[in-house]
Amino acid sequence: MKKIMFKSFLLVILACIMGVFNEVQLTYAATGYTSKTSVFGRLKYSTTIPKYICGTYYDYNGHKKWGKVKINKDSISSGSYHLTPNHGNLAFAYLTKSHQIFTFNAKAHYNVEVAFGENGLRMSFVNYRGHKIKAIKCYQNQGFEYWLISKKIEHSFQKGD
Repeated sequence: MKKIMFKSFLLVILACIMGVFNEVQLTYAATGYTSKTSVFGRLKYSTTIPKYICGTYYDYNGHKKWGKVKINKDSISSGSYHLTPNHGNLAFAYLTKSHQIFTFNAKAHYNVEVAFGENGLRMSFVNYRGHKIKAIKCYQNQGFEYWLISKKIEHSFQKGD
């Protein structure tokens, strides 16, 4: 009887330990960092951005107005912020082993320090009126997503309003 209880106890403890490790790995893979432990600030990063990401992207704000984000190999600029290696705030890193989700703020320690795409970014495409257009999908907190599109389109691509 004691052996069965002891084995059951060990299985429960083992299951709890595995659950904690799996939760952290899944959270890391899905979002880049968790509210408990941040992986930002501890990532290996580069100060250059891969060529396939570079370009000018737009976010439709309504009433024929767009936000503009220009991504070069060594800087990112928009109306309200400018990320460069010289200022110490540009740090490109992949957040997943498959290199699908990435960030431009790998040295940030908190959400508030991330310029856009708090939970990571992903290269993607959007289909608009039969055309496939290059885009960056930005993941925010609480399931909110929006896209930065490589062409000026009078349509807002977002989820989670």
